[in-house]
This record gives sequence, structure tokens and C-alpha cells, in this order.
Amino acid sequence: MCEGIGGLPTSDSPDDIVYPACTPLLTPDKMDAADKVPPRLPLKFKNTKWTGVVINQKTNPFCIGGYPGSDSEGEHC
Repeated sequence: MCEGIGGLPTSDSPDDIVYPACTPLLTPDKMDAADKVPPRLPLKFKNTKWTGVVINQKTNPFCIGGYPGSDSEGEHC
């Protein structure tokens, strides 16, 4: 139930990540049928409070600038 909630990576190592706490309230088999409806999202949506971590290809020693690349190998910022 907590798959895909993300976390804060602290290095290139797959073990160096801090995951947020997650406690599932109900599993799908314990939910009422009335609660199993898809979310109703507006046609237009603007998120003004988004924050996140962008992992870029390391192109300089100071990790200034950069753009996420399609290569998962090598050093990243």
C-alpha cells in the first residue's frame, strides 16, 4: 500500500534513501465497495506547492545546472 510514495536520496547508492513514514489504513480486501471509486480530478489542475528532488547527470564537479538524462549509470547529482 505504500509502494511509490518516494523518498529523499542522499547519494547514488540505492541504500542511501530516506523514505517517509507510511501506515496503510485499509487494504483493498477490507474496503467497502462504495469506497473503491476512482478519484475525480479536475480537467485543469495547477499544483503551486510541489517540491521534489531532480537527479541530474553529473556534468561538472559542483553539480551546477544539469538535466535529467536517460542514462542511469555513472555519477549523478
